Amino acid sequence: MLDYQKIQENELNQNVGLNVELEKKQHFQPEQLNGRWGKLIPLQTLESDSTLFRSMWRTVERESHKGIWTYLPYDEFVFQVQLEGALKSNFSLEHAQHYFVQVGHQALGWVGLINIREKDQVAEIGNLYFSDQLRKTTAATEVIYLLLEECFSKGFRKIEWRCDDLNEASVNAAVRLGFLYEGTLRQDRIVKGKNRNTACFSMLDEEWKRLSLAFQDWLKQENFTAERQQKIRLEEFMKQYSITGRLENKNKARSMVAAS
Repeated sequence: MLDYQKIQENELNQNVGLNVELEKKQHFQPEQLNGRWGKLIPLQTLESDSTLFRSMWRTVERESHKGIWTYLPYDEFVFQVQLEGALKSNFSLEHAQHYFVQVGHQALGWVGLINIREKDQVAEIGNLYFSDQLRKTTAATEVIYLLLEECFSKGFRKIEWRCDDLNEASVNAAVRLGFLYEGTLRQDRIVKGKNRNTACFSMLDEEWKRLSLAFQDWLKQENFTAERQQKIRLEEFMKQYSITGRLENKNKARSMVAAS
C-alpha cells in the first residue's frame, strides 16, 4: 500500500489522509539537465539572441508531420518572430517553465513544466513539442526521465500528464513512460473552438523510487547496439519494478484509446 492510500482517524473519529511534513521549499529554479543522448536547457537562462532560437525555428520550419499541431493550444508557427515571441513569453503561461530539447547542436523540440503548484508540490509535464527528428528516439525518452528525476529530487510529490483523450500518441506515451491513468475530465475545456475531454495521468514520488530504476536500466549503454538500437524495451524493464494496480490502469488507458 502506498502512502496516498493510507488513512488515519482525527479527533472526531473521521477518516483523513496521512499528515504531510514538508521541508521549507524554495522557489523552483530550473537548471540545465544533461543526458548522454540529449539535454534540457531552460528558456529563461538563454540570451535573447541565442542561436538556439534560430535552430528551433529551422526545426519547426522543416517539420514534416503537420498533425503535431492538432492537439496543441496554438496553430503551426509560420514566422520566426512569431515562434520566438511565444518562446520568450513562456507561451503566456503562468506558473510554468519551459525547456529546449537539444540533441547535438540542434534544438529539436520543447517541453514545459506547467501548472506548477509549489504549495502542494505538484506540477504537470505539458505543452510538449517533439519534432519529427526527435519523436521515437532514445533522446526523447531520456529527456523526460531527466525532467522527472529533477522534479522528484527537488521535492515534488506528484507529476501529472494531461492530454486530449483523442490524442492517441500522447496517451500511449504516458502509459509507456509509467504514468498511471486517473480518469478523464469530460468537457474540460474548449481548444481551438472544439470540445476537449482531458485524460489525466500521474506519477507519485514513492512510485518514482522504483520506476526510475527501470529508466536507468533501459538507458544503460549495454542496452543499445552500436547502431543505437534498443535491445530491451522500456516497458519490459517496467515489469521488473511493477506497482500494484498499474497494469490494470494501463489496460484502461489503452481501452480508452481503442474506444475513441
